[in-house]
Amino acid sequence: MKTIILFSGLFFFTAVTFGQDVKKDDHQQQNPQYCCVKKDYCGEKAKKCPNDSQPLIKDGMYYCPQCYHKGKKPGMCGKCDVALVKMEKKS
Repeated sequence: MKTIILFSGLFFFTAVTFGQDVKKDDHQQQNPQYCCVKKDYCGEKAKKCPNDSQPLIKDGMYYCPQCYHKGKKPGMCGKCDVALVKMEKKS
């Protein structure tokens, strides 16, 4: 009986330990990437581009190349009526 309890505890401890490691790796891969429009700069936080103080655009979002207005869907810019461009992740 002691052997069964010992192996059950060991199995539970191992499952919990490895389960948490997988969750941490998944979370690290899902961090959004924010990129500068003009330069090849990307970061994990929505700050401003260090070279020209323009806002960083989240990967997958759309932006106006003229006034840098952001949008979630393709279409026209609401401020200057220019076609929005999709931000692609830069390597």
